[in-house]
Amino acid sequence: DRDRLIHLRAVLPCEVVVTALLHPLLGCRLAADGCTSRDGELLLTVTLPDQSRALMLASETDVFGTVVAPVVGGTVLSVTGVRRLQALLAGAGALGRVRRRPWKVVRHAPGADVFVACEEVCSTHASEEMAVRARARAKAQAVRRDKVDAKRWAWSVVCDHGGLLGAEGGGAK
Repeated sequence: DRDRLIHLRAVLPCEVVVTALLHPLLGCRLAADGCTSRDGELLLTVTLPDQSRALMLASETDVFGTVVAPVVGGTVLSVTGVRRLQALLAGAGALGRVRRRPWKVVRHAPGADVFVACEEVCSTHASEEMAVRARARAKAQAVRRDKVDAKRWAWSVVCDHGGLLGAEGGGAK
């Protein structure tokens, strides 16, 4: 890290190219004129295309000489993204018919992506309003059962037209 910091101080200010495959500015050339360190990560102060200034991870650029060839005309999907796409394509034949209960109340870890870390589909509903009311009931029941365990979970209402969350939940529908 010390060598990288010395390198940064020697080359700044300079232009850098964004090389992180999942970064929205992949391939963009940005002016970098400063650096800082936070939580063990080296950050560059860069000027974005709209002329605003921002901090960017130095590892997401070619400032250290590592260049990753950008994917041209393609999209990078995670394993979860591929699974979602497969589920959507499998359900494409069902586009002609209307799903009756796309709104789901889902129990998951706080802050987690519902479609990735769904612990339980509590119930399914025909409208968002019905699902919101069911979520309030599910949370209240969990608190009555065990207050400590209820604090470990979050409940969300999601619209799942693609059927990505799988099995229909129990409870009030």
